[in-house]
Order: sequence, then C-alpha cells, then structure tokens
Amino acid sequence: MEFGDTKETLVSKFGQPNSVENEGCANGCSSEIYKYSNLGLEVYLDCDAQFVVSGISVRSEQFTLDGFSPISMDESELVQAFQDLVIEVSDGKFTDYTSDEKGLLFFMRDGLVKRIDISPNIDKYMEIINEFEN
Repeated sequence: MEFGDTKETLVSKFGQPNSVENEGCANGCSSEIYKYSNLGLEVYLDCDAQFVVSGISVRSEQFTLDGFSPISMDESELVQAFQDLVIEVSDGKFTDYTSDEKGLLFFMRDGLVKRIDISPNIDKYMEIINEFEN
C-alpha cells in the first residue's frame, strides 16, 4: 500500500475492512477511515481527493519499519532505532515522539510504543493529488 492508492487498490490488497468510520465523509471531516482490526491497521482516505490513501495508523507488532518492529518497543529501544526523534508530549504516562523526516508519530503509553501514525511527504502527496485533479 502506498500513499495515493485508491480505495479500490486498498480493498484489493487487504479485502473489505472490519469497519468503516465516517463513511462517505458524512460528518464533514476530511477522512473516511478503513479499520482492519485483525491487522492492527487503520487507513485514512482523503475525501477531498477521490478517496486516496492519505494516512496510516498501525498497532500491530507484525509491522516493520527500517528493519524494526516498533510496536511494543520501550523508549530506549525506540530512540536508538530512530535517532532523529523529537519528543512532542511527555506527561509521565504518555509520550509522543515524531520523526518529521520520515513522517512518523510514535504514541507511547507506560513506556511502550502502542501506535504509529504514518503521514506522506506533503510535496509528493500534493503531486499525487494534482494528478487526480487533472
């Protein structure tokens, strides 16, 4: 799956989602969300760009990134594996780290990575969106 993939491509790769949030963008938000709970995956589809993949959220330990499986990593392992991280939030229970270079947001709870949000490179994503508009 890649940013800019269509809803049809997503379904052909992963099948029908377990559930769909904000189907057809009924509430006016910018994303329809396909939830694959069996895969620990949520995929955000951009309502303003013909429902192409615009964001990914992962909760599965099966997911690998740069040769690592970040879900359930502790803080020291995460910082060592991804050396460009910056703390966004840290309140004792929750810590959020970002890697702007890679478009990653790591959500930690009680010292362990619980979720990773992946965003596209905005310049490349805008090129993809512009292709759909032409």
